[in-house]
Amino acid sequence: MDAVAAKSYSEQYEQMLREQLEQALDSIDRQEQAQINRYDTELARVEAARQNALRGAYADYANNINPYGIQAEAAYANGLRGAGKSETALANYYNTYQNMLAQIHSLKDGQASDLRLDLDDALAQNEASRTAARGDAYNSILNERIRREESEYNRAQDEREYAFRLAQAQQEQENWQKEFELKLAAAQKSSAKSGGSGSGRSASAAQSSVTDGAGG
Repeated sequence: MDAVAAKSYSEQYEQMLREQLEQALDSIDRQEQAQINRYDTELARVEAARQNALRGAYADYANNINPYGIQAEAAYANGLRGAGKSETALANYYNTYQNMLAQIHSLKDGQASDLRLDLDDALAQNEASRTAARGDAYNSILNERIRREESEYNRAQDEREYAFRLAQAQQEQENWQKEFELKLAAAQKSSAKSGGSGSGRSASAAQSSVTDGAGG
């Protein structure tokens, strides 16, 4: 894999990590919205039950102070004349009614508070999950960037070292070629001085000697 392809692959991997993070966060958001919806539904049920209980308590109170169906306010105002109940009995019924209202509100407030605590706990856990997902993703992205930079640095080092060795080999080849040419020229000059066919054989032998020496 060449440098461009390796970098492209690394960047694609980093993008994949980012997309996975977004998917994880979206999943948490959807879960959280479902939790909020359940809370709203359960809270509405609690409040509906509260209202039913309040109506039931009032109906019991109204029936106690006036079992004959006269309105509670009129029965309380008329006392014995309106409903056959003493002032003490009416006061007791009223106190009982108020106590029942207090019990209903206490019960339903407690249920609503429990629902809210459960939701707050779920929201806190969701935020912790978001933080963990971001931390894992960012660490993975950072590690991938470090790995990519180290890979690019090492690749650049290898390329520089290869270029240096190539230049060194080329220089050695040039030096050898120059040395060979100098020795060959010297041998040819020496052969030219001796002249004749014998000198030609000497020059040929000298060239062979130079070649063997340069090659060694």
